[in-house]
Amino acid sequence: MLVSDLTVEELKLLIRETVSEMFDSMLSEIESIDPDAGKTLKAEFVTELLESFKRTQMGERGTPLADAAKELGVDLG
Repeated sequence: MLVSDLTVEELKLLIRETVSEMFDSMLSEIESIDPDAGKTLKAEFVTELLESFKRTQMGERGTPLADAAKELGVDLG
């Protein structure tokens, strides 16, 4: 079958399935090398992360990158 024989909807479905397969393949590769794959986040961390996200949505700014890097002893070059 040629692509030119497909309807627009059939082509969209083919593209959707191909992209989905690629994402699945990429995620499988990542999970195989990720030492944290399959682990869950602590409830406290999830709560803190959600609160941080809400503050950001309300316009609050976090610590500037340069300040955080200095505090952690990281040279940003």
